[in-house]
Amino acid sequence: MPEAGGTRRGRPPLLPWDVEMPLLVSLLGAGSDYEALADGLAAKYGRPVSAATVRSHVRQHAGALTAGARSRGPDRGCEVDREEAMRLARWVAEHASDSQTDAAGDLGLPAYRMARLLPLARTLVDGYVVPVPTVGREHFTDQEMAAVLSECAAALGIGASDALAQSRYKVWRESVPAERKEAIPSPIAYLRRYGTWSAACRLSGLNANTPSREYDGLEEADIVLHVAVWLRSLRTAGRGIVEATKGEYGQWLVEHPEAPSEEMIKLRATWANILSEASALERKQPELGTPKPIGVRGRTKGRM
Repeated sequence: MPEAGGTRRGRPPLLPWDVEMPLLVSLLGAGSDYEALADGLAAKYGRPVSAATVRSHVRQHAGALTAGARSRGPDRGCEVDREEAMRLARWVAEHASDSQTDAAGDLGLPAYRMARLLPLARTLVDGYVVPVPTVGREHFTDQEMAAVLSECAAALGIGASDALAQSRYKVWRESVPAERKEAIPSPIAYLRRYGTWSAACRLSGLNANTPSREYDGLEEADIVLHVAVWLRSLRTAGRGIVEATKGEYGQWLVEHPEAPSEEMIKLRATWANILSEASALERKQPELGTPKPIGVRGRTKGRM
């Protein structure tokens, strides 16, 4: 029989698992592992504690909580979860971000609570989050861009009197080793910088095929407004908090042919930049107005 104080004759004292359990669960939720918890308990109580023992007691504790919740029905803990999840949902919708670090700092929630509440929060209000943009090289000097065109022409055996087609440049760019890809501008990067493929080629003393292109009639501000209108629609879609991706935009375009395509957007700026500007506009302006529709198909503006 254990003696007073939880000691047993000839054996180490029992650990007060009920006392330690809230901290153990909290540390597990914050990212600690069972080995680290076992080491901490061993140092605190001066006796060996294995990771398997800690895991066993935590599982028993979780099982007891689950059984108790089933017998009692909804309790105050569920109400607290929902209240905190609603606070989190409103923060996510207002900031168009579900960054756990930023939200935890603003709301005073520990990381393990954020991880638990975020899935629920996404279902409580309608809105959107802007994905974190992937990092890639977007800025090249004129000299770098001209040198790459010259390199491409030389690799393809294109002389000064021959034309470098945008399609051939694209195929050549895809053929270079992956580690070099970020050092080679995409065709879209040339179009953003110089307006036309011909102008980009002339920079390197090359000719270019000059097909006409359709004129969409939109300035960058018009495109930002179109994307902002799409983002606003996500707030009333009845789908909870939605990630504002290109795929979502493409689905919206099916019902809105007056809006610019992804390719049209890329001619002005990166998707991430347009999305960021559109999100800022959508959150700032209560009334967005009606954006200018794209121009008549088949009309041309200059030559590529």
